[in-house]
Amino acid sequence: MKKVIIIIGILICNAASLLQAQDIFYPEVEPYLNANQKLELEKAVNILLKARGNENNANDIERKYSKLKTKGKEEAWRNKTWEAKEQRIMAEKNYKLAYKTISDVYASIITNAEYENNTYKTEALSLNDQGIKKLEDANEILSQYSEPSQEFLEQASNDEIDSTLHVSHILKLNGIRSQISALEIFIEKGKQAGMGNKEEVAWENAKKTNTISSYYEYLNNNPRGKHMSDANESITQLEKLSASNEIAENDKNKNTKNGKNNDNKNNPNGVNNNTTENNNTNDPNNKVNSKTIKGNLKFKVQIAAAVQEISPWMLNAKAPGIKNIESYKVDGWIKYMVGAFNSYNEAASYRDELRSNAPDAFIVVFENGKQIQVTGDMKK
Repeated sequence: MKKVIIIIGILICNAASLLQAQDIFYPEVEPYLNANQKLELEKAVNILLKARGNENNANDIERKYSKLKTKGKEEAWRNKTWEAKEQRIMAEKNYKLAYKTISDVYASIITNAEYENNTYKTEALSLNDQGIKKLEDANEILSQYSEPSQEFLEQASNDEIDSTLHVSHILKLNGIRSQISALEIFIEKGKQAGMGNKEEVAWENAKKTNTISSYYEYLNNNPRGKHMSDANESITQLEKLSASNEIAENDKNKNTKNGKNNDNKNNPNGVNNNTTENNNTNDPNNKVNSKTIKGNLKFKVQIAAAVQEISPWMLNAKAPGIKNIESYKVDGWIKYMVGAFNSYNEAASYRDELRSNAPDAFIVVFENGKQIQVTGDMKK
């Protein structure tokens, strides 16, 4: 079953192993949202950002007193880091509120939807009920930390609290996933299924463009798409072709250089008999050189792409906290990018910063305002 999911960079509370909260927002449901539901989902995104802020606060507190733990002073460590535990619990409470907000929107759509037959309706409603039950079970687990005192937090084990919060969060996450499965039934098997297959349109566009970036865009928007293996194979072939062309170009440059060296040996006075080449080399108005070409390149970081425009709340879910996002229409796609750098390395550094919030971010390049393929030469 096709499942197009936007993956956002919100971190689950788990001190031992930080996980990404995936499969929360289901973009294909957007056409069926009313104005109030969109506002509710925007609210959920902002609450998720607060949860991440709580987790960052907890990490800062624990780093501040890390030497106590390395020296084996466990009691002192617990006394000094009780506020970190408090922040992690607050983070999970914010997750609880955000997930409940998302769940209510999804449940409203699922229960009020029209289905092709009663079998599909029964299956969707059952999945919805399962999802809601998992969220309730998760909240029951979390209830033991409803009003923790400072004394309790000082004595409580970090591992025990982290483990409990982790179990609660995974249950909530699985509850939302169950509801998304119900939404898939409505969209793919309900009365709206005849509206067209966006994945097939995206795949045809990728094949038509036939570039590495176009196949990556298909994969980013369809991480579980049925053409996933074909897209990966096409990327591999194009990368091999690009590498072969680069090797051939390097060999050509070496041969040219060797040829010039031989000419110099045969012409010890260094006189260039090719007057045309000599004039081009010394002409200050001649703009055809690698330095000038590189100067025309602008590197940007792409964080999202879609065949149809992505709404502000969905874009914020895709890349929370990122500002100054520009959109471009290229090859039938609307692409969302940030930054404008003169070198690949500058763009790569910024991409790496963004990946904590936008894990799908990658680099694109424009020459004189037109997007072209990133080559190995540009990375030097």
